[in-house]
Amino acid sequence: MLAPCFLYSLQNWDIIFNAQYPELPPDFIFGEDAEFLPDPSALQNLASWNPSNPECLLLVVKELVQQYHQFQCSRLRESSRLMFEYQTLLEEPQYGENMEIYAGKKNNWNLASWNPSNPECLLLVVKELVQQYHQFQCSRLRESSRLMFEYQTLLEEPQYGENMEIYAGKKNNWTGEFSARFLLKLPVDFSNIPTYLLKDVNEDPGEDVALLSVSFEDTEATQVYPKLYLSPRIEHALGGSSALHIPAFPGGGCLIDYVPQVCHLLTNKVQYVIQGYHKRREYIAAFLSHFGTGVVEYDAEGFTKLTLLLMWKDFCFLVHIDLPLFFPRDQPTLTFQSVYHFTNSGQLYSQAQKNYPYSPRWDGNEMAKRAKAYFKTFVPQFQEAAFANGKL
Repeated sequence: MLAPCFLYSLQNWDIIFNAQYPELPPDFIFGEDAEFLPDPSALQNLASWNPSNPECLLLVVKELVQQYHQFQCSRLRESSRLMFEYQTLLEEPQYGENMEIYAGKKNNWNLASWNPSNPECLLLVVKELVQQYHQFQCSRLRESSRLMFEYQTLLEEPQYGENMEIYAGKKNNWTGEFSARFLLKLPVDFSNIPTYLLKDVNEDPGEDVALLSVSFEDTEATQVYPKLYLSPRIEHALGGSSALHIPAFPGGGCLIDYVPQVCHLLTNKVQYVIQGYHKRREYIAAFLSHFGTGVVEYDAEGFTKLTLLLMWKDFCFLVHIDLPLFFPRDQPTLTFQSVYHFTNSGQLYSQAQKNYPYSPRWDGNEMAKRAKAYFKTFVPQFQEAAFANGKL
């Protein structure tokens, strides 16, 4: 048995001699590489086998190794990215002259060696099929140089190429129109999103992920339709499906330029949410400090709501403060509510205010001081309106 090593992957080759006629050339069995079929005409030392030459077997093995190397190179053509890596190294003699490669399917025997007692066997077979289907779709892309360009440029960027699936084919067998869809898992970090935003999803949330689907409806990329898919928890955390709008694919644009734009947009949105959480917490902490016992209740988890009970000249009133998801960029709403007066529907008389001094650049302490000053100027007119429009 011979075990040549290719890139630290041992390949077991069986060399079988005829015990009755040892002078005859041996047979070779190439183990797991059943696809490797050497060209007999290129095996000169096997064709002119000389049993009296102690180097003869070694010479044959060297010829086989050379053909096996060529076989591995041909396998690399299934991947344009790997072929590029190989060719660029080959152009540098100091690297190319001392390089071996091994290419092929990591697990291509699970169906042939089906083991019903292995609970993972079906999963392994499906993974092999998916891998081959991916290669099949890649081969289809070669029908369009433009789409192949899109694929190869993404493949050269590991953060995109390692998490990309494609589907290519004819939309219509009658017209022969060709289309392709790219599905990319975007490299956006969701780990710092506040946990309270991620727990209100009833269904099984699965992995927190953002997927970008881009459909090319023709080979020249004149009709390109992108769509962003967010996992349920992320969609909920970012304010729902209507909260994030990705830009249209630009005319004459390329995926390698467009995908980073979407990643940047989504990353900024995530950062707004994280920043908003910390800013809301700072805001409520400042109000607790400034208003003390006037605080009735507040949201101690998401810091989205705060209620104050205040008094001005024997007039008691409530102030409900609602802090938006994208605070401080978006201004909080102040709702003043009389504790004495009711509307015709039986609700406490109230007025909502968003037109008051505010700057997103202020810190929480400054916002609390400005709010206190505003309360003093607004309450007299609110009291007057409550007496005029409400019922005791």
